Amino acid sequence: MGEQPFDLANEEYEILEALIAEAGAAIRNSRLLAEQQRRRRTAEALAELSRLSSETLDLGTVARRVVESVRNLLAAQEAALYRLVPETGAMVALALMGEREQALGPGAVFPSGTGVIGLAVRERRPIATSNFADDPRIRHDPAILERLEGAANRAVLALPLQLKDRVIGALAVCDRRGRVFLESEIRLAQAFADHAALVLESVQLFDDATKRRHEVDVLAEVVGQINSSPGSRGDPLAHRRRRLRDDRRRRCSDRPPGGRHRRRPGDPPARRAQRGGRRAHQVS
Repeated sequence: MGEQPFDLANEEYEILEALIAEAGAAIRNSRLLAEQQRRRRTAEALAELSRLSSETLDLGTVARRVVESVRNLLAAQEAALYRLVPETGAMVALALMGEREQALGPGAVFPSGTGVIGLAVRERRPIATSNFADDPRIRHDPAILERLEGAANRAVLALPLQLKDRVIGALAVCDRRGRVFLESEIRLAQAFADHAALVLESVQLFDDATKRRHEVDVLAEVVGQINSSPGSRGDPLAHRRRRLRDDRRRRCSDRPPGGRHRRRPGDPPARRAQRGGRRAHQVS
């Protein structure tokens, strides 16, 4: 016996349409609420990042807070922050969180143009994939891919860190395989990445200045050690040699032009008589 279609009265149709409309409104309101909550979390994360940069200029601390904030912002499993090496184009990990921290280790290096972050940096735009290993757009470094073979979080959103027309790094958010990052999530994450780029640049400049100042201090210490070593101005033997040299110069300066000798106090009488005899012999 086949199923028979429902035969609804007009009033029942009106009730059904009202329920459908209410359900649609509830879905829209839910999406708007979720969007507002994400925006609020983004504003809070940006404020927290700005506050942190005013409290500390330690690059490691700030980088760690960046990955924590973006991971919480998108409710993801893990996140990572990378610095671009301008000379080689490689990406060096500043902070890792999650399974990639164990798989790659601190200071992991992605060769130029590899990984989702490499594609995001090359195209200077956000790149999202639900499975980085199967995405034909992604070029992989074999060593990195082997270390990530057992990774469960294969959905990746990579965001370039840009300062005007210059890229200084990338931010990556990773989640379970198959996750599709929404356009609204990507926009919020990119806004966060833009602000993070400004903070990281100022912290990086301070870190570079600190390293240069340390190098100058070390160089000054080395120069000080050299100056205090034998043969320097602080060496007693060198000081004694200088005194002897100065004495010889003064003795030479006591003999005026023409060969006449200026008698010095304390000159022995025998030596004076001897010089007088020589002069008498020359006159005769």
